[in-house]
This record gives sequence, C-alpha cells and structure tokens, in this order.
Amino acid sequence: MVSLTAFQRAVAAKDVSTERHVERVGILARSLGRAAGVRGLDLENLVSGALLHDVGKLYVPDSILGKRGPLTLEEQVVMQSHTTRGEAMLRSEGASVEIMAVARSHHEWWNGTGYPDRLAGFEIPFVARLVAVCDGFDAMTSERPYRAPLSVVQALEILEEGAGSQWDAGLVELFLGSSLRALGAIAVA
Repeated sequence: MVSLTAFQRAVAAKDVSTERHVERVGILARSLGRAAGVRGLDLENLVSGALLHDVGKLYVPDSILGKRGPLTLEEQVVMQSHTTRGEAMLRSEGASVEIMAVARSHHEWWNGTGYPDRLAGFEIPFVARLVAVCDGFDAMTSERPYRAPLSVVQALEILEEGAGSQWDAGLVELFLGSSLRALGAIAVA
C-alpha cells in the first residue's frame, strides 16, 4: 500500500507551497466528500487521493514549477505529464483505483477539453471531479509565482461560472453550500 507520509515528505522537500496546497485540498475534499455522502473507506481514499493528486509534480523541474511567466508549449506538456506520472508512481506503490484516478484525472474538464484523456461529464471518475473543484478553488485563492491570489469571493464566482463547463455543476453547488465550514478548518490549520 502507498506510504502517504513518504510521498508527502517528498512533495514537501521539493516545494513547500505544493505541500500546503495538497493539505488544503485534502481538507476541502473531506468536507465536500461528506456533503456528497461519501463515507468510510471511500472517504479515506478520496482524501488520500486529494493529498496525492499532485505527486507527479515530483518529476516536473523546479524551473517550470516556479516560472513567473507563461509556460511555453513544451513546458506545458511537461507540466501536464504530472497527471500520468503521478498515476504511474501510485500504481507502482499499490494505490487504490480511486487514488490513482484522482492523480490522473483531476485536470479533466466537464466539457471534455481537459487533460490527459479529454474525458467529459460522467466519464470523469467521481473522485477526480470532486478533487478538481477543491483543487481549482485552492489554486485560485493561493499565491502562485505568476499571479497574486484571488479573494474567496472571486474564486467562488469563477467556480460558479465554470460549473457545467470546467467542473461538475452539482459538485460546485455542493461546494458553495459546504465551503464555509471547510474554509474555517483551513484557516485554523
């Protein structure tokens, strides 16, 4: 079985901002998962997937991860490979299907324009759709090398605007209803 702690340490050693990001996404995913009725081992797999969704970034050079400007086409390809590399890494460690699905598919878009497989709608595994909402929110509200963080209100508005195109509209609606409690937990963490 996957050593979650070992992978988290590896991510932390590479990039502290990614470590904090995955921790916040894990908190948000637990809250949204509960709101969606996910319980028991399924909830633990969901949270583990959230904590490991960016593990493939261990293979992305620091020069790309920390770049302050737009990525070149070649750099985008390398960045996008974190999904398939993460899945392969997790597979080699015996991760559950759900955890691997999150790593591979958290950048798929509801309308089929995401990556790596251009899945659409319900083709995207539920756990990946759920983590995508949490990941998107946290990415928008966190400082990035290439931009300042958005406000919580701005990020929630973007989630609403992207419901049904980038994200699962039902999960966005649940997130909007359950996010205040999770955001309080993040503020404490």
